[in-house]
Amino acid sequence: MAETATANRITLEEGIARLRPLAEQEQETDVRRGRVFFQQGDVVVQVLGPDARLIASEVGGWAGRTTDEEKRFVALAAGAGIAPDALAKRYDVARAVPPERRGRDVSWSVFLEVIACTHGKPDERASLLELVVTPNPETVTGRWTVPSLRRVLVQRGLRSGTGSMLHRSESIISRLEVEDTPKKLETLKHLLTDPAVLEAATDARTPVGGLLFGVAAEQREQTATRARQQEAGASARFEHDPIDQAVRNARAITLLTSVLSDYARGVAELLPEIRALPETDRESLGARLFLREAYARAQGATEQVGAVLTTGRVGGDVDEFLKSVLGESRG
Repeated sequence: MAETATANRITLEEGIARLRPLAEQEQETDVRRGRVFFQQGDVVVQVLGPDARLIASEVGGWAGRTTDEEKRFVALAAGAGIAPDALAKRYDVARAVPPERRGRDVSWSVFLEVIACTHGKPDERASLLELVVTPNPETVTGRWTVPSLRRVLVQRGLRSGTGSMLHRSESIISRLEVEDTPKKLETLKHLLTDPAVLEAATDARTPVGGLLFGVAAEQREQTATRARQQEAGASARFEHDPIDQAVRNARAITLLTSVLSDYARGVAELLPEIRALPETDRESLGARLFLREAYARAQGATEQVGAVLTTGRVGGDVDEFLKSVLGESRG
């Protein structure tokens, strides 16, 4: 185990006190956030030592942990307000990467990828930790990114491509098929915290990914269907609700009054600006013709309003009037 600069042990209470302010600094850029994550991991090393085994149960998570170091770790994470899964990863990386290998411009995500893919392979880990602090010829900035690192990992046989993801996702499906529904849901929830499972789940070409993409599509369709049903239900209720009808009637009268007032005001303001009309409909890009047609529509509209005022209800040829106006506006 690599010796870090955090060899001095501290108590659980001291660890919580050191982690709390660090937890507040997590909203940073990836590189700066990575330094905070290293500091958090170093604190866990000081509390538990560099050799603690911290593995969450696939089903139970971190609940009901039995060993002393597990209990201390869960208490440490809870006291600091940091998710145990996240803090365990930071501990794993901090104890594996000595301070002298923590490159200033290396993303935390890159270090995490190296450690996650080299468990039990110290020589490969040391080689990759040397690699990621050297210039990367594939990127403009010269920094290593997770995608560029993954290509190297695949070349070295430390990480597999789609074929491996297919195998993993098929295995996951097989496991879920033999469990009852409550256990399936609990197992799936915890499986989706595994980076390897998440990777397979985000690839639609794998069984798990295809399943989840299908579930997402079904959820979107169900949401859209419920929205349509709610809208149809609201419309049906409105058609038979006298209160809603009265509210809509009053609103329409108010808006129509406003429209007519704006129309009259606009005409009064613009007419004085007109000195003369073109002599024929063909002149001035057909301005006279367009004005005549607009006037006919306006006259038809005011006649309909007059009919309402006379009879107290909408009637007559209002349907033809609406068709003519709406048809022209669409054209």
